[in-house]
Amino acid sequence: MKFIINAQTLQTELAFLSGVVANKSNTIPVLQNIIIASENTSSLKISGTDLDVSLSCQTEAAVSEPGTILVPMAKLLAITKPSPRPQT
Repeated sequence: MKFIINAQTLQTELAFLSGVVANKSNTIPVLQNIIIASENTSSLKISGTDLDVSLSCQTEAAVSEPGTILVPMAKLLAITKPSPRPQT
């Protein structure tokens, strides 16, 4: 799977899903992950669940290689977190 997405857009969608997925008290480790799937060449569907609540969102992205991937939510949040800008 290969895609390009605006960082701000991805952060917004992850924040939406984080209330359900980022719960560390899950006894089933796979529930700490999100599914990213290509719907077509111009959008992604991002989904997560805690078995009580499921959330999905669809967002614009340039998909060059379609597919589906399961990604740890905490790692993806850490990677996409905006880095502090150096003071000048």
